[in-house]
Amino acid sequence: MSDLETIRQFNANTVILQETEIAPLMQWLDIRGHSDAYQWDLLISQIQQQKLLKSNSEDLTGEAINKLWRLQMNLNQVKAKVSLIKQCREQAWWQTASLDDLEQVRIELRSIMQFSEKSTDPRPEVPIIDVTDSAEIKEHQGTYLKAVDMVSYRLKVEQALKDLFEQDPILQKIRNGAAVSLEELDNLNALIHIQHPDIDLNILKSFYDTAAPLEQILRSIVGMNADSVNQHFADFIQRYPSLNARQVQFLSLLKRQIAQSGAIEINNLYKMPFAALGELDSIFTNEQQIDDLLTLVQSFGKQPIMATQY
Repeated sequence: MSDLETIRQFNANTVILQETEIAPLMQWLDIRGHSDAYQWDLLISQIQQQKLLKSNSEDLTGEAINKLWRLQMNLNQVKAKVSLIKQCREQAWWQTASLDDLEQVRIELRSIMQFSEKSTDPRPEVPIIDVTDSAEIKEHQGTYLKAVDMVSYRLKVEQALKDLFEQDPILQKIRNGAAVSLEELDNLNALIHIQHPDIDLNILKSFYDTAAPLEQILRSIVGMNADSVNQHFADFIQRYPSLNARQVQFLSLLKRQIAQSGAIEINNLYKMPFAALGELDSIFTNEQQIDDLLTLVQSFGKQPIMATQY
């Protein structure tokens, strides 16, 4: 995925790998000292996108021109590119520039964007209001669905669970697809509550518009162990040993998706990223093969859906 020629070809397999393997890794990208360059990259890519769509990009090009005017022209690094900078300060240049021209400007100027003059506008003082209260009444209020941001709460639970991946046997059973008892779930909830008093797995369950058991919801958050997923697929692969390359690629993608989310809806097999490989019925032409594959997918359970109504 680091090979420029591979990116230029941008075939279906590259798209799938970028979405499923590379994109999740981007959260670990260290941009310290490079944020100005990455902001310039993003701005130029947005302008390129608007040009492809034949949309008005004057606001974006105006922002790019403003960035160029803020460059400190007295610095040698900036002086070395003065002719290109002057050319790109004109709105007319952006209107006639090709995608290749924009890409060249992105590459040539990204290294000097760090030499922009920073804003010196003073920050407004934050008003401090000190009100003395008296006769206060403290009352514990239960958590209501309307008062909780469902997505952020789910992320908090996800982080708490990841902290316990290696040490908690109940979580390991969930990730291996094994059944767990109500007592084990209560013990897990108590353990999490000790370390994170603001988290309750029962509140998490109320966010989902489903009757799915709690362990299935937790599995949708922490995913499944890749070895356990492979074991589920072993019988199918042994039954059909003559799978072709496209079928193997489809199964590999399916296993990765299930490992990430614990289950997958049948309808999603006809959407991206699977659709990039083709229709399911065109990849697997044997009806019995398709039935066995769908049965296998359903054996992981349904993907719990968070409620959208308050």
